[in-house]
Amino acid sequence: MPRNPFRPSGKARHMAALLVSGLLWWLPQAALAELPAIAPAYQSEIGISEYKETANARPVDKSVTRLSERKGPVSTTDHAKLKELEGPFASGPEVTKACLGCHTEAGHQFTQNKHWTWQYQHPVTGQ
Repeated sequence: MPRNPFRPSGKARHMAALLVSGLLWWLPQAALAELPAIAPAYQSEIGISEYKETANARPVDKSVTRLSERKGPVSTTDHAKLKELEGPFASGPEVTKACLGCHTEAGHQFTQNKHWTWQYQHPVTGQ
């Protein structure tokens, strides 16, 4: 069978493989040389110092139920005195079950608040 002129010999294939592997090594090195240096994560405090202000109390740090004026009746029940809430509770669902014993409309009420609907208008900016 005659040799295919378009298929390189073993030596030519070897040289092509060396050339390709050299380019594959050199191109990323050249590209990385132009990038700015980035400090390793262990040398920076991202996630710590940038949020240190969050530990300081601000006027908006209120109970979730007090972020806006209530439009309905205010509860007159002291929940600390309720026998159903004495616990101990082993999990969050147990606490929820105890709450829903009295607050039978709580699920519907929750789906109407801003935490569920994501609708809120800031009183100062109007946004």
